Amino acid sequence: MSNSDNKPRAGLIPYYLDSRGNVFMLFMIPSDSAYGGSKPQIAKGKIDPGETPLQAAIREAHEELGLNPSNTFKIRKLGVETNPYKAGLHLYLAQVKNPTKFDKFSNETAEIHWLTPEDFEFLGRKIHIPYVQKAAKLLTKS
Repeated sequence: MSNSDNKPRAGLIPYYLDSRGNVFMLFMIPSDSAYGGSKPQIAKGKIDPGETPLQAAIREAHEELGLNPSNTFKIRKLGVETNPYKAGLHLYLAQVKNPTKFDKFSNETAEIHWLTPEDFEFLGRKIHIPYVQKAAKLLTKS
């Protein structure tokens, strides 16, 4: 699905590291396949007037994943992607304190899934794979 209205978006990928240092990231499947299909994808949405990209990313992660900001202890900017989001997709990573402590997500979301970056390459939304690969590379370096 293209960004036909050309409005900037913001998204957030919650993650945690297991005891072996493996990276797990949280993705959503929309309840309406018109919003990106039926595969796992990054929680994201339009930046509302008056919001910063980070505020929008946190709001979208709460709405679509149930992420409570108090359950994060490290948020960092992944970057601003321009394709296919011509107006820009501001992406953030948020390390979570407890991967089982999430609020109820909105009816925009059918399911949420913790996946490794490798699992996402097989199961995830194709246009999001490069973003997840970039995130994984950054997280395995830190």
